Amino acid sequence: MEDKRTMIIAAARELIMHYGIRKTSIEDIAEACGLAKATLYHYFRGKDEICAEVIFTENQLLQQDIIKTVNAQTSVTDKLVVYICNRMKHFWELRSRYKYFFKEYYSMRSGINRIRESFYEFEESIVGEIISDLPVKAGAMNLLIQTLILGYELQIVQGTSWEELETSIPDSIELILHFDLGKTIQEDLNG
Repeated sequence: MEDKRTMIIAAARELIMHYGIRKTSIEDIAEACGLAKATLYHYFRGKDEICAEVIFTENQLLQQDIIKTVNAQTSVTDKLVVYICNRMKHFWELRSRYKYFFKEYYSMRSGINRIRESFYEFEESIVGEIISDLPVKAGAMNLLIQTLILGYELQIVQGTSWEELETSIPDSIELILHFDLGKTIQEDLNG
């Protein structure tokens, strides 16, 4: 049973990559798998559920890759740089591979929001783990780093090249880590 689900997801992934979600029909997916349309409904409720599963699968692969590469680093700076570089490169590659799908991604509300929220929880957790040894307010630093990440994500959506982003990430991390967050907060409190 799991083999057919995997086969359906793989076929849908390829079709969505080339044609986007709107132009990929349940019939197209069934034909690519060599299965009857009714068989697909045995495994999934419809195209939206299959598309959400494609995104979930991409998300899981990214998380596994991130954990492996971050754990191979020793310093906080290197871990953050590797994390953000891998995450942004993956996001950029998704944008390149799924040209039509990427335009439709943010308009999909059903299963996508759940997957995005799950990823952001993962991100908050892994960034929190990385910065846990820093002598700063972890929550504020985590928020600052996640804001930086969303800024990079926006640049990718707007078409910034990977090379341009990749070169700016280490400098941004260095700046953030050497920014005296505690002193700045205290100065704000003192007026």
